[in-house]
Amino acid sequence: MPQPDLVLLKPHRDGYFSAHPAAADVILVTDVSDSTLRFDLGTKVHLYARAEIEEAWIIDISARSIHAFRDPRSAGYRTSLRVRPTEALHPLALPEATLTVASLVPP
Repeated sequence: MPQPDLVLLKPHRDGYFSAHPAAADVILVTDVSDSTLRFDLGTKVHLYARAEIEEAWIIDISARSIHAFRDPRSAGYRTSLRVRPTEALHPLALPEATLTVASLVPP
């Protein structure tokens, strides 16, 4: 079972005290990757897609970029993009929350 570095969840009335969140509760999973980039972009992203996690970000520390994956299918994500340091990105579920790569991956 993959363990992301950060998970953004939908609000739950009891704060998930009565049960662990399910894949349907996940808005975004994020992994910060340095030495595990190949594993994160391959195995982990595939597992997130199979679990139907709507969106996954892999933050590539060494390249100062974010690999974003959206629209999951059992075989993988249908949409992927790579966001460079000068570009911005927002979670699909929170379009008002625009983040720049530079704000997440300082020089």
